Amino acid sequence: MVTAPQLAEICYAQQDPGRYEGVIDEVEGDLKKKPNEESFSELEDLGAPTNLDARQFSDLEAPYVDGVRTNTPLGEPVLSLDVNLAAKRTRVWNEGGNQVLLLEEDVKFWVGAYSFRAKGAVVRVATESLPGREIKHVAVYLDHATPGNVPGSLDGPVVASARKLLVTVSSYGKMKLLTDLMQEGVEKSELVEKAETRFARYDASQEQVLERTKLRPVFSPEQFAIRNARRKALGVEISEADKEFIRLANAQLEHEVLSRQEIESGDREIATIAKPEVAAARRERIRALEGASPEPAILPAQGSLSYGPIKIFSSQQIGEPGSGQRALMFLGGVDLTYEDYARSLSVSLRAQKAVIIIDENKLRGGDDDEVNASVGGELAGKGILGIYLENSVQISDGDYTIRAPRVYYDLMENKALVLDAVMYTYDDQMKLPLYVRAEALRQTSANSWNAEEARFTTSEFGEPHFAIAAGEVTIDRRETPGGTDRYFLASKHNRGEVFGTPLVYFPYIAGEYYDVPLRDVRGGFNSRFGLFFETGWDMFSLFGKEKPENVDAVGKLGYLGVHNLSLGLDADYDTETMYGEFKSYMIPIDGGEDVLGEGRRDVNRSGDTRGFETWKHRQYLPDNIELSLQASWVSDNTFLEEFFPREAYEAQQYQASGYVKTNEDNWLVSGVAKTNLNSFTPQLTYLQAPGYVVDKLPEIQATTAPFTLFNETVNWYSQSSLSRMRVRAGTDTPESRGFEQVPSEEIFGIPPNQTFKSYIEGLGVPTNYVLRADTRHELSMPVEINEWLNFVPYVVGRVTAYDRTFEEFNDGNGANDTVRLWGMVGGRLNTEFSKVWTTRSNPVLNTNGIRHVFEPYMNIWTVGTTIQDQDLPIFDYDVERIDQGTGVAVGARNTLQTKRGGPGRWRDVDWIMWDARYVQRWDEGFPEFRIPRYYNYHPEYSIGGSHFYSELLWMVSDNVAMMGELTWGNEFDEVVQWRVNGTINHTPRFGTFVNYEEIPVLSSRLLTYGFTYRLATKYMVHFLQRLDLDNDESRRIGVNLDRKLPRFVFRVNVILDVVDNEQLFNVQLIPDGLGGQTNWAATPLQF
Repeated sequence: MVTAPQLAEICYAQQDPGRYEGVIDEVEGDLKKKPNEESFSELEDLGAPTNLDARQFSDLEAPYVDGVRTNTPLGEPVLSLDVNLAAKRTRVWNEGGNQVLLLEEDVKFWVGAYSFRAKGAVVRVATESLPGREIKHVAVYLDHATPGNVPGSLDGPVVASARKLLVTVSSYGKMKLLTDLMQEGVEKSELVEKAETRFARYDASQEQVLERTKLRPVFSPEQFAIRNARRKALGVEISEADKEFIRLANAQLEHEVLSRQEIESGDREIATIAKPEVAAARRERIRALEGASPEPAILPAQGSLSYGPIKIFSSQQIGEPGSGQRALMFLGGVDLTYEDYARSLSVSLRAQKAVIIIDENKLRGGDDDEVNASVGGELAGKGILGIYLENSVQISDGDYTIRAPRVYYDLMENKALVLDAVMYTYDDQMKLPLYVRAEALRQTSANSWNAEEARFTTSEFGEPHFAIAAGEVTIDRRETPGGTDRYFLASKHNRGEVFGTPLVYFPYIAGEYYDVPLRDVRGGFNSRFGLFFETGWDMFSLFGKEKPENVDAVGKLGYLGVHNLSLGLDADYDTETMYGEFKSYMIPIDGGEDVLGEGRRDVNRSGDTRGFETWKHRQYLPDNIELSLQASWVSDNTFLEEFFPREAYEAQQYQASGYVKTNEDNWLVSGVAKTNLNSFTPQLTYLQAPGYVVDKLPEIQATTAPFTLFNETVNWYSQSSLSRMRVRAGTDTPESRGFEQVPSEEIFGIPPNQTFKSYIEGLGVPTNYVLRADTRHELSMPVEINEWLNFVPYVVGRVTAYDRTFEEFNDGNGANDTVRLWGMVGGRLNTEFSKVWTTRSNPVLNTNGIRHVFEPYMNIWTVGTTIQDQDLPIFDYDVERIDQGTGVAVGARNTLQTKRGGPGRWRDVDWIMWDARYVQRWDEGFPEFRIPRYYNYHPEYSIGGSHFYSELLWMVSDNVAMMGELTWGNEFDEVVQWRVNGTINHTPRFGTFVNYEEIPVLSSRLLTYGFTYRLATKYMVHFLQRLDLDNDESRRIGVNLDRKLPRFVFRVNVILDVVDNEQLFNVQLIPDGLGGQTNWAATPLQF
C-alpha cells in the first residue's frame, strides 16, 4: 500500500507514534498555549439532533485570528501524533498570536516515523479549537536539514534533505521539547528573517481564493427561512463560512463537472435533485450509451460507505417532496470508507466537513426515518448520489493519494472534481514517486484524471527544483502485464521549470510520467573548440507519441563552439526476440579545426558536413537461428578522434556486416558477410596493426565442440572455414590525419604524403579478392596417471589452402605454394594439493583459518609447418599469424584461502593468489613483439620469446585490495613491463586508489592516483591525476563534482589533458527519474 504523500510543505506519517525510550526523555516543553475560543454548547459537543441545527462550521476565511489557526483550503491532515523537538539552546516568544521558538545546535525534530536533524530551526506554533480537541499547527523551518536516525523511526518512501526545508504538521497530540537552556525574548537573526519570509510564502499558498460560480441554494427559500428561525430561537447566528459552504456544496451538486459517463448493471435511477431539463438530458445521454463498455466507477457502485462517530451531524430533506433525497452534513473530522467486498476495492475519504446526498428510497425502501450519524454506521453504495468534502481532504485507494481543500463526487455521472489538488503515487518498478499539483483535477473514471494548470514532478518539495508545468494534463492508470500499475500522462502547453523559472517549452508530451522530453543538459568550455552547449531530448515524449515497450530514443541538439550546430540521435530497443541500438551524430556545417593532440598538427574541416552513424541489431529466429546485423559509417578519418575518442579506440570495427549462426548439440555453423563502407580505416587499433581491414564476402564456418571418441577416451575438436576476402587499406595519408614527417615514419613507417593503400600494395599484400579454405582438428586424450597427477597429450593438424601464391610478399620472399600444412604435438601436466595450515583467527592478518591450494602445471609443445608465418599476408591473426618451433611452460598457482563474514554469514575468500610461470622458446617467436604473451590452451597464439611472468592478488580485507604483475624477457635480459595498484575504501564515504606501471623497453613510467569522497549526503567528488615520470610532467588531471539535488544531479567536470592538448570545463544537469540519463551515450564531453 502506498502511504500518504510527503510534500516539502507537509511531512507526516500515518503510522502510530514510535517509541524512543532511552534516547530523548519525554519532557513537556514550556509551551504556553493561547486560551481557547468559546467552546460549543454541551448539546453541540454531544452531537446536535437534526431539528436543532446547532452551529456547524468554523471560519474559512482568515487563516490566523488572534493566534488561532483555522482550517485553510489546503490544510494538513490532522494526526494523533506527538510533535517532538530537541536542541541545546531554545528561545521562545509570542508574535502575532503565535508562539515562536528558535532552536540552536544539534536540533532534532521528529513526528511519528519521520525525523530530521539540523543546525538550527525556527518553529511556529498556532492552535485551533475544534469540538472536543485542540489542534496544533506546527511549521518548522530547518537550516541544513538532513534525515535523522532516531531509534524507532521508519524510513518512508522519500527522505527529504535540503539547506533550507519547511516541514508542517497538524496534530492534536502532545508537544514535547528537550533543551539544555530555555530563554525568553524576541531574537531577529538572519535565520528568523528567512523563516518568516518562508512562512509568509507558505501562508499565501494556502489562502488561494477559489473561483466563484453562479450558485443555487441547497434548500428552498421556505426551508431556509425555517432554519434561520430555529437558529434565532437558539441564539445562534449562521456564519458567513456556513453560507459559503452551503453555496459551494449546492454549486457542485448542479455543476456539470466531466464528460464521461458510466452505465452499470442495475443502473442507478436519475436523481431528482437536478432541474428537470438537466435530468432529461442525462437520461438521453445514458440511452445513447446503452450497450457501450462502461468506464470503471470512481467509487465502488455495489459496495457500502462506512463512517465513524461524528462530533456534529445535521440532516435535511432536499429535492421534490417524496423524492427521498436527503443531505447529510458532518463536522469534526470525518472518516469515510467506501468498500466493495466482492471486488476487494476500498477507497478511504477523510475531511473536516462533508455533505453526503442520499436516496432514502434506495436505502430503506421509502422509509423516511432519518439517519443518525453521531454513532457511526454504514450506507449502501447504490443509495448514494453524491459526496462533497471540504477542508483537509485526503482520498486514497492504496495506490494513489489525493489531497485537496474541496472535492465533489457526482456518482450519477461517475465524475469527481478536486480543487487545488495534490495527487501522489509511487511506481514500485521504477522506484519513483509522482506528484501532481493542479488548480482543478477532474476524475473521469477509477483510472483516469484530467488536470488543469498542473505541475508534475518526482520531487517531494512543494517548491521543486525541477518540474513540468502544463496547461492541461490527462493521467491514465494502466495495469501492465506484470500486474503492476503504471501511470501515463498526456499534457499540453508544457514548460520545463528549474527552481520555478520556465526554461524550455514543449507543445505536447505523452508517455509514462518520468518520460519528460528533457533528458540531459550540459555546457561549458573546451580549449579545442570553445564554449559548448548540448541537450538530450526524449523523442517520443517530445512529439507526443506513446513510447513502445522497451524502446528508447534520445535526440541531441547542441552548439559546439567553432564547430557550430550539432544534431544527434541515440535509440535502443530490447524485446524477447531481438535487441539493438542506433547512434548517430552530425555537424551540418563545421567551422573549425580538429585538435588531435601532442605531436600532430590541427586539421582544418571548415565548411564540411560531418558525422557518423552506427546500427547494431541481433535477432533470435525460429529453429535456433541467430542473426546479427551492423551498419557503421563515419564522414572522415578524424571525426571520431575529435568528438568520440572511445569509438575510435575501443569500438567494434566500423563496417556493414551480416552474421547468422545456428547450433545444435556440439555443432555450430555460421556465415558472415562484411565490408568497410569508408575509404579509410576508422578504428585506430586496426590502423596501427596491421594497417588495414579485411572484407569478407562471404565467410562460412563450421565448429564442433569436443566430441568424445573411442569409448570416451579421446576428445575431438575441429574448426573449418571457407572465405572470400580482400584487404582494404585507406586511400588517405598520415598527413590528412595531422601526422608530420617524424611521427609518421616512426609510427607507420611511411612519409606523411603517402597513402596507406600504396604502402600496403608496395609490401606485396594483395588487394583483390582471395579464396581461402582452412580446417583445424585437435585430438586430446586425458589420462589420470594416479590420484594426484593428470596428463593430457594432444595433437593438432591444420591445412590452409589459397587460390593464389604470395611470392611478392615479404620483399619477394613470400610463399610460393598455395597449400600450407601445419601441425603441433604436445602434452599438459597438472595436479593440485591442498592443506589447512591453521583454523585460528588472526586479527592482524584479518584471517579466520588459512587453507593453502597448490596447483603446479606444465605444457610442452612443438610445431612444424610447410610455410613460415612471415611469408603470408595477414587476413586473420588466428590463421596466418600462428606460432612455430618448440616451447615449454612451467608454472604454479598458489592460493591462500580464509573465511570472512562472521557467524551465520561465513564465506570463503581467496586471500592471496600468486601465479608464476616461466616460458622457454627455442625459436624466434615473433621477435617484433617486445612484450611477450603466452596462452596455455592455444600456445600457437603466443607471441614473443622466452620470458618469466608473475601475478599477485591480495585481498588484505574487505576494504583493501592490492594487485601486481611483472614480465621479464630473455631477449632484453630485463623487466619488460611491471605494474602494481591498490584500492582502499577508508570509510563508506571515502576511497582511494593508486596505479603505477612501467614499460622500460618503451621508456614509459606512469603513476595514476585518485580518490572518491562523499563530502556530504548531497556532494560527491572524484579526482584523478596521471603523471609521466619519464618526462617529469602531468599528463592528465580530472575532477568530477556531483551535487545531488532532489530528483536530479548537477555535475561539474574539469579536465586538463596534456596528451590531447585539451582543457575542459563541463557543467551538466541530469534530471533523475523524469527521463534523466546519468550515463548518456559516448560523447567527448563526458568525464
